[in-house]
Amino acid sequence: MLATLTMKEMNTKKLTTKSDSERTQQGNVFPAFALFGCFFTSLTSVILAGTQDTLAGTYKPSTTVLLAGVVPLLIVDVIAPYFVNRIPNLVLVFTASISVSVGLIILAYADVEWKIAAVALLAFGVAVGTITIVSLTSYFEPSAVSAYSSGTGVGFLLGPLYYTALTTWFCVSPNTTLTIVSPLPLSYFVLYYFIIKNIRKKASDSDEEVVYTKIDDTDTEDVEDSEIKKERKQETKDKCTRKTDDVFLSRKEKMLILAKLFSLTLVPGFIGFCSQYLLTQTVITTIAYKNAPFTPRDHYQYYFFIFALGEMIGRSHHLILSKTRLLYTPTRLLLWLFSSTEMLILCFAILESWYRFLPNVGILLFFVFFAGFTQGMVYVNMLGLLHLKFEGEEREFVMGYAVVPRGLGMFTAGLVGFFVEPLLLKHCISLFKESTSCLTRSESLVSITSKCLT
Repeated sequence: MLATLTMKEMNTKKLTTKSDSERTQQGNVFPAFALFGCFFTSLTSVILAGTQDTLAGTYKPSTTVLLAGVVPLLIVDVIAPYFVNRIPNLVLVFTASISVSVGLIILAYADVEWKIAAVALLAFGVAVGTITIVSLTSYFEPSAVSAYSSGTGVGFLLGPLYYTALTTWFCVSPNTTLTIVSPLPLSYFVLYYFIIKNIRKKASDSDEEVVYTKIDDTDTEDVEDSEIKKERKQETKDKCTRKTDDVFLSRKEKMLILAKLFSLTLVPGFIGFCSQYLLTQTVITTIAYKNAPFTPRDHYQYYFFIFALGEMIGRSHHLILSKTRLLYTPTRLLLWLFSSTEMLILCFAILESWYRFLPNVGILLFFVFFAGFTQGMVYVNMLGLLHLKFEGEEREFVMGYAVVPRGLGMFTAGLVGFFVEPLLLKHCISLFKESTSCLTRSESLVSITSKCLT
């Protein structure tokens, strides 16, 4: 009996060591997911923060840039997950990296029409990269999704902070500002290497030889635990080594999964994202205050930056709460609550644009911050809810479609904004008899940095 007890202790120690090793490996890969989310979102938010500069000197609706980006984004979001598992991940990462880098260079130096085309190319690259990396989170624990979501929140803040700091505080031209970050997508290859290395390590661990030892009947519980661990390892091996066809999910199964996905997140997610982009790309672009301590053009930079700050906190809150007892489980009710709140803030901003009842920009900045925080909660709860409701191959497939509500919301906001922004602008001009309080845009790119000479 003493020998048997010693063997049990040795087995327990071995399992504990291996569990710690697996936990360490997963901990090492989470920063890669966070950085991917950060880079994807920061580059996207740089483009959105520079919307008014992209259209400087024109009266094109602000949602022109939004639509240019959302059309390829929506196409990739809807179509790509259906066949993306047939394409090697490295090819997808390469496509994303080159598309984003080239798009940034064109956006920096081309004319307005080509700038809009560059936004489309850049959005295509970000969409391909997002689907690839979000799908890879299914190989790891749910905290991988939290890490990615937190990274997107940080990136959504860093992008506007970078653009606002250089173009507004340090008077660097928008062209130079975009050129500086154009090599950043090359880092995708390094981050992808760390993720794929961990996936392969999990697959190789499942190939470890199992040594069978005769034990007493009293050790039945240990045997059951061992069998469960072996089954989990085999599941991991099967999942990690596949990357080919639709053997695991038939077309009918995929349609049923999509139906369940849409019933869970489509409508509330759509409301949240549509409200977000109508607010940031249509409504607040028509609100500037004469008593503000900055120019009409800088209004938009601060609006977008403060919104991004709120969204960063909202997207990161789940990871922060995971270290406390305040962590909650995402539900459909919470998702509806946050998306409805976002819509109410949009309605408030529309009323302010039309009636101008607020005394200064500070109050509006507070509501914009709260809108960003709320939308961050929408994003985290949307991804978290899907991660809880699906498992295995279903989860990997569905996570590729997780961001479809974002694309639909952006597209709808872009179309509606084509009509709403000119209407708000026209009403504002009739109210103030001039346009400086009605459009957060410069007359030209030269005027952005000319204030540094005065």
